[in-house]
Amino acid sequence: MTRSGPDPSDAYRGAAPASAAGGPDDAFEDTLARRIAGHAEHGVRPIDAAAIARTAASTGAGGRSGSGVGVALGRLGWLLTGAILAAGVIGGTAWAGSHDLLGAAVESAPPSEVAVLPTSAPSPSILIPTAPPTSVPMTACALADLSARVTSWTGAAGNRIATVVLTNTGSGPCTIPSKEQPRLIGGAGKVLLDGDPPASTTAVVVAAGASVSTEIDDANYCGSAPKAPVTVAFVFAGPDGSSSAGVLVAEPRSATDTFGVPECLGPGGPGLITMHPWAP
Repeated sequence: MTRSGPDPSDAYRGAAPASAAGGPDDAFEDTLARRIAGHAEHGVRPIDAAAIARTAASTGAGGRSGSGVGVALGRLGWLLTGAILAAGVIGGTAWAGSHDLLGAAVESAPPSEVAVLPTSAPSPSILIPTAPPTSVPMTACALADLSARVTSWTGAAGNRIATVVLTNTGSGPCTIPSKEQPRLIGGAGKVLLDGDPPASTTAVVVAAGASVSTEIDDANYCGSAPKAPVTVAFVFAGPDGSSSAGVLVAEPRSATDTFGVPECLGPGGPGLITMHPWAP
């Protein structure tokens, strides 16, 4: 059974009587527009409520002209339209409030706690012991593979200081004692001053072609005037330490040099000559 005319139970259609100008649809359109405008005042974006209502009213009017089914569809369109507009207004208001556009910020949910699982500790490194390098016994330098020369003399009150450079002229590395028994030598190989053998020494490695140096101090020579040239020599101890393996005489600074002879500080006092250890 179909029915024409407004439904008495419809609050929107009963809001205003039909007029000669527009009929029931005009009254309903005005009422809906006022409702929508009231809600739209709280939204973020302005909404043309009247335009939306007119569009909805025209759709509803077209659906009611045929039968009761059209009227029902028209009413359903009104309800859906109102629901959509209300949802839009409420959503816009919530969004504006959360962004502090309406004067009150909406607290957001606290961040979720994420459990951090400890990672496994790195595996300790395994050190595989290696065999120590095989040490090659170092041989003592042969005197024939050593050369020495006086590079300078300096003088102070009562003593002289010579700088001597020793070079390994052999084909391989070898060792020398860090200190030897020093001597002051005049022309024709005469010993002017004779030092004491060292109490202890250490081995100094001299690579092939490399050099080491030392300083010789002498003082209080009261003998006869020596012949030139004056230089220094080194007495190398033998393997057993009680005998001499040989004497290495350093090349003099010049063939006429006698500057290394110190002054006599007292005829009754001993002459002195000492050396510093060989060093690179």
